[in-house]
Amino acid sequence: MSSPFIDRTPDVYALDGLTVQSSIRLPAPRIPDPAAHPDVMIDVAYAPEFALNDDPVIEIGGDTLTFNWVPMGYCTVSGGARIDILTTPEIDLSVWMDATLNDAMGVLLSQRGALVLHASAVAVDGQAVIFAAESGFGKSTTAAALSARGHQVLSDDKAALHFDPHTQRLIMYPTVSRLKLLPESYRAVAGDETGAEPVHAGSRKLAYTEASAAGAFDALPVAAIYLLRYGDSNTVEMLSPGETIVQISAHAYMTHVCESYGTPLGVVQSYLRRDIEFIARALPYLNVRRLKRRQGLDQLADLAEFIEHDVRAGIATPPTP
Repeated sequence: MSSPFIDRTPDVYALDGLTVQSSIRLPAPRIPDPAAHPDVMIDVAYAPEFALNDDPVIEIGGDTLTFNWVPMGYCTVSGGARIDILTTPEIDLSVWMDATLNDAMGVLLSQRGALVLHASAVAVDGQAVIFAAESGFGKSTTAAALSARGHQVLSDDKAALHFDPHTQRLIMYPTVSRLKLLPESYRAVAGDETGAEPVHAGSRKLAYTEASAAGAFDALPVAAIYLLRYGDSNTVEMLSPGETIVQISAHAYMTHVCESYGTPLGVVQSYLRRDIEFIARALPYLNVRRLKRRQGLDQLADLAEFIEHDVRAGIATPPTP
């Protein structure tokens, strides 16, 4: 069996500040000569057939969680160090590539102690600017609009926050420079769909790939987290500490996983508990702002310029406790 998305000799990638050895090819920077044992292993095994559980998300233990993706197969994430995929030869591995980058890596990073948000992010003047929202509110499209103005894409659909005890700041590492856009959003940013390819087989979304991913290995301090909403004009509003806790908890990636799979929150209660503990510790350093934006793809250029001004004016400077 041959697939353009599987490596017979696995490559090692830089992903979320980790070295990841993967049997599935990933749209992330390769490490040509890895010096040490990788932090994370992603392996694929094949079975001609297997029975799928009725439950879409199964927590086996505090640090082992299995996704049951019908009809793709099983994906088990364990110990913050392994992602094991069981599938059949008939399944297109490009679908697994997307699922691995999002849900599986989101769980793994949570297992390693990060606060993972359902968000996309770009770099503005050396700082990470994060856009969190429910699906359909333009996280990826907003990031693409800023990318078109020369800002490095840091992540799409999830953003993992870490606390750096040396600098007393929240930081995040770049993941991939690829964004998933609907065709109309792709055209609004790129002008047309020439050369565009679907994210994976059967997907309506197109892969918007940044030309350069310079500095892809370096951590960046987090300047601000913007909660995207629609409004009559582009405005920002700082959230109170209490509202910050509520909103960041609501945009935690594990909350998104439960909503997406129709899984009770109790199934992943150990993850949600860790998220709450992280938010409580990080609260003095969290700069969370509600960004109300005009609706319409023709407003993207103005929105990107507005965000640049907000960051560069120092309004979005992370608070010092």
